[in-house]
Amino acid sequence: MSNDKRFVREAFASIAPRYDLLNTLLSFGIEKSWRRKTVATLSPHPGERILDLCAGTFTLSREVLNRSEGHALLTGVDFCPEMMAHGLNRLDDLEKRHIHPVCGDAECIPLRSCVFDAALVTYGIRNLEDAESCLLEVFRLLRPGGRFVILDFLRPGNPVFAALYRFYLRHILPMAGGMISGSSKAYRHLADSIGAFMEKERLLQLLEKTGFENPKVEVLTLGIAGIFSARRK
Repeated sequence: MSNDKRFVREAFASIAPRYDLLNTLLSFGIEKSWRRKTVATLSPHPGERILDLCAGTFTLSREVLNRSEGHALLTGVDFCPEMMAHGLNRLDDLEKRHIHPVCGDAECIPLRSCVFDAALVTYGIRNLEDAESCLLEVFRLLRPGGRFVILDFLRPGNPVFAALYRFYLRHILPMAGGMISGSSKAYRHLADSIGAFMEKERLLQLLEKTGFENPKVEVLTLGIAGIFSARRK
């Protein structure tokens, strides 16, 4: 494992118990609506096999299961066992029967090809060393016609709002996140990863390059996040 990957894993491990609470607090509650919209975009159906990549504490897996009336079969993959352990402790009996955890790397997923009807990844693509490898892995795991949805942060285009947003990311977020979680470095990494993340047009190009059809993006909340969607050929 590279030093960068080790740093990211350790950063998430350090904030696992407070991760979901801080997502809500630091987004002023907006993040919950993004997740609901992401799952609505995926449109899960009862009985489908769905991959939740970079699943973390399985918050999105639970949302998908609820949307499918408790009948989808989910595989949640994440490379941070501490995040997964914290999430598993919160699952009820139904969720434990329908959500299967797998500890693994999103760039080399230890699962068989062509087994999933749909896949989604939330706040994970920008943390990877090689996003293209991840997209190729998702393409491999999806059945023909399978749906793929990505939720991640973007950089707003409006220059005035962009300046305010950068100030929040660089100063307010690490301070508040550090006070509550005890690890300011994890939230400093969040700001850095957003600043270094590819433009939305580049991610759309990568989706097309790796074989996905009709990639598109829906920009959310003044451009600070986006939902990308595409289908496997």
